[in-house]
Amino acid sequence: MKKDFSVSMVKANLYAVIAALPFIVILLGLDIYIWKGRNLISELFSLEPQYFSLFILSIFIGIIIHELIHGITWQFFSKKNRTYAKAT
Repeated sequence: MKKDFSVSMVKANLYAVIAALPFIVILLGLDIYIWKGRNLISELFSLEPQYFSLFILSIFIGIIIHELIHGITWQFFSKKNRTYAKAT
C-alpha cells in the first residue's frame, strides 16, 4: 500500500516562508552592511533609459529561462505521459 506524503497548499506555503526566512535575514543584513543603507531601488530608476531597458529585458529573459527549467524538470521527472504538461 502506498503512503500519501502530500501536504496542503497552506502548509506548503507556510513551510516555504519558514525555510526562506533565514536566507532573507542573512541576505538583507549583508546588503545593508555592504551598501551602507543606499537606496538601490531609487538608483535603479535613475538609470539612463537604455540601461533600464536592458535591466527590464534581462528580468523577462530570466523569467522565461526560470519557467523553462520548471517545464523541463517536470517533464523529465513526471511519471505521466510526456505531453501531459503543456503551455496553454
